Amino acid sequence: MERNRNGRPNDRKVGWLPEIDRLLLVGMKHGPKGIREVKKRLRHLAPGLTPGEIWKRMRHLRENSSDGHRDPRQWPPEIIQLLKDGYQYGGSRKKEALKIFREQYPGVPSYVISRFARQQGWSQKSTRAPIGKTRRPWTKHEEELLHRLAGYD
Repeated sequence: MERNRNGRPNDRKVGWLPEIDRLLLVGMKHGPKGIREVKKRLRHLAPGLTPGEIWKRMRHLRENSSDGHRDPRQWPPEIIQLLKDGYQYGGSRKKEALKIFREQYPGVPSYVISRFARQQGWSQKSTRAPIGKTRRPWTKHEEELLHRLAGYD
């Protein structure tokens, strides 16, 4: 249960108008600056709204405004298999799999696909080796040269 500023439970129900929801959606599309601006305007238009109520409504809109294809659990098995094969073989097969996927589901952001692939173990976040593992140790000659050039004894 949400609490008000005094720490007491907030029992009141907020009646959300479609116009307010549209304002919130537009603000969310413009990132943090848009969210700040729309929160300011809503607090001016409806002084009784708390920031917590606004954030709760934004979370609700974000969760329910997806087009139904953003959640990978809703993707058909043949699409998942296509992506798996593409990520497994890489190169042109991966590009082709992503192209087919985007044709069928144009609204899905690319980060959703790559995050899903990482979660499935098909892809690593970075293909480069960690920095610490690629360095070789300094030779005795290099260490002596470094001390001599730096002026240390």
